[in-house]
Amino acid sequence: MTSGRLRDMVIKILNRKGNKYAKQLLMGECVSGGKKKQQKIENWVQVELAKDLKGAWPNHVVVIEEGNTDIVIKPPQNVLSGHVGIELKIQGTRGSLYHDWQKLSNFSINNADARGFLIALVLCKAKDRYESWEKAIYASAPLKAIREKFEFCKLKTIEPDGKGRRMKVLGVFCGEALVG
Repeated sequence: MTSGRLRDMVIKILNRKGNKYAKQLLMGECVSGGKKKQQKIENWVQVELAKDLKGAWPNHVVVIEEGNTDIVIKPPQNVLSGHVGIELKIQGTRGSLYHDWQKLSNFSINNADARGFLIALVLCKAKDRYESWEKAIYASAPLKAIREKFEFCKLKTIEPDGKGRRMKVLGVFCGEALVG
């Protein structure tokens, strides 16, 4: 598994037709709707991603919310490779992203083969915000925590609709943490 593959899976989920949560995310309701609305959207993406991961790796067990990690992929017992932990964050602050890196770093104390990925969905209000969010995500990571460079994708753009809304762009960042 790579951060690029995970990012592409999330993009595919968000592009599905008739997807009310993706629409809410793009319209900024994850920010303006409060913590409860944000959590609902986050949970929906988690569940859909877990379903897709289960489809891609049917012999692996996908567990949601184990040991405070959003998604855990457990290999079959006869396979030596370690677990994979995935944290998902929507519109996170630098502090909450740092907290997620810490969770991933502590994900498997007893398993040196464990891998951890952080997926951050960021709704930018203007084109120049890409770089500042990328810097914030890097700055939130503990020293030497990132194995791969984050991959950024401009998923969708919302044009101004005459109601004072600025153009918004949804970015999907996905990076791998060093764990264990």
